[in-house]
Amino acid sequence: MSGNLIQKQPSGTKEKNNVTYQDILLDWSQWYTNLEIKDILPTAYIQRHLEEFEIYGKYLDKDSNILEAGCGLCNQVIFLARKGMKVFGIDYAEGALKKAKSFDSSLRLSAA
Repeated sequence: MSGNLIQKQPSGTKEKNNVTYQDILLDWSQWYTNLEIKDILPTAYIQRHLEEFEIYGKYLDKDSNILEAGCGLCNQVIFLARKGMKVFGIDYAEGALKKAKSFDSSLRLSAA
């Protein structure tokens, strides 16, 4: 998928009324299978994210824990960790977390 981050994100495999948690979990797990950290990480450093961090970053205490819920492949977790923040990522897509952990074993991640 290198070089092409624009994909249809999962929305469930059935009609809206019949989508289950398992359907959504499966969709996201399959979507993350096609992504690599090296492809997604640069999105944490695009100009918009850097400008946003200039605004909210001053409110983050480096000594406090920051939770990134629904972190996926952890681009924001990695971004914040590299800024010296104590960040913890959770997601239910275990495959995405495994890829992130293999990219950087020091990441604090949990499947939930």
